[in-house]
Amino acid sequence: MSLKNHIYSQYDEELMALNDDIYRMGVLVGKQLVAAVSALSTNDQALASKVRAAEREIDQLEIIVDDKCAHILAVRQPAARDLRLILSISRIARDLERAGDEANKIAKIVENLKSRNEVFADGRLKKMANDVNAQLERALSAFSNGDVGMAVDVIRSDKRIDQQYGKGIHDAMKMMSEDSDSIESVMEIIWTLRSIERVGDHALNVAEQAIYYKLGKDIRHVSVKSLLDDIAQS
Repeated sequence: MSLKNHIYSQYDEELMALNDDIYRMGVLVGKQLVAAVSALSTNDQALASKVRAAEREIDQLEIIVDDKCAHILAVRQPAARDLRLILSISRIARDLERAGDEANKIAKIVENLKSRNEVFADGRLKKMANDVNAQLERALSAFSNGDVGMAVDVIRSDKRIDQQYGKGIHDAMKMMSEDSDSIESVMEIIWTLRSIERVGDHALNVAEQAIYYKLGKDIRHVSVKSLLDDIAQS
């Protein structure tokens, strides 16, 4: 992250460590999402258990980030850009923890399949999870590097994730209407789709925080067109 030099090098180190923590947390969340969907496609109970266990690490990272943010706010009393950085990281940590919860929900679905010896081998679930993970990685990079252009690209690309979700729900509903015996399995596919899509929403939120940190503009409820017009005038 491009950070302004401060009189106290320890302050700089604290900010950099905080940024490293949030990036590590985000990468872990993305990996857990992909692992959970992979476990679903093969009924891999061992992998699902690893995803469940990793949720504790994600929760612990959120606590660490919150504690560091509180310390910096109390001791350093940051202003302007530094204050935006702390606020953004605090918001991102909350989004990432919730995204981790979604990966954990998918791992729980895998555990439900244990007695049924069932797999969900549809490659579209894995593709959507990989696409969302890529979005999350780009959003984290945009935040770390203060890259507004990359953040805007992530926000634009969210529409593609929504389209995949909509198509998946449509196909699942059709499958359920054609085979009443598949209702339980199809509902689990729908819950998985929803969890993946929600992680995509959290990646979008990270991108929005990248713009807030860099430009000081809160664009959480702004259309892409309005956002581009606003950036052009900056």
